[in-house]
Amino acid sequence: MFIFDIAIGFFILLAAELLLLLGFVIAEKPFSALFSCLLFVGLSDLFFDTGIFMSMWHNPGNIFLALLGYLGAGLAWSFPKWWFYVRKLRDEFNVTLVDYRKRYRIDPNVKLDAEQIEKFHMYTSHKWSNAIPPLASQHKTLILTWMMYWPFSIIGTLCDEPLKKAFNLVFETFRGLYQKISESAFRGVEL
Repeated sequence: MFIFDIAIGFFILLAAELLLLLGFVIAEKPFSALFSCLLFVGLSDLFFDTGIFMSMWHNPGNIFLALLGYLGAGLAWSFPKWWFYVRKLRDEFNVTLVDYRKRYRIDPNVKLDAEQIEKFHMYTSHKWSNAIPPLASQHKTLILTWMMYWPFSIIGTLCDEPLKKAFNLVFETFRGLYQKISESAFRGVEL
């Protein structure tokens, strides 16, 4: 029964680590993810005698091949992930630009002049004052995070993005109803 209790403890620790890693990768916190990995390995070796470090020490060839495969898979994943990321940025940029043009009554078919571009940067608190299109060199940490934690990045991308799109679709479908409820609740209220 004691060994069963130890196994349960290890799998609880493993499940907690997997959830932590998924959260850190989605939140784009690579150093927290690395710290949690090291902490997990240390705790599992200390409390559950998993022998991870000894296994690595005695099988360097296998570890090297596994590491090469892992790095290759991470590199392969980083390209579609970068594509998803820059597409999301482009969509955010377009929405912000449309809002800006509406607010300042700028014709959408007219190219912005230098003064309007500066006002746009002020309007967005300089969020878009960096390079358009985004430079990969300015996103090195993010891309390396996707490469290092690619299994969690894939899970996060496949779960997070479709869920966000689905809930945004539901919201847009019922936005008018939400607004009617708001207007009804504030009927007769004036400043």
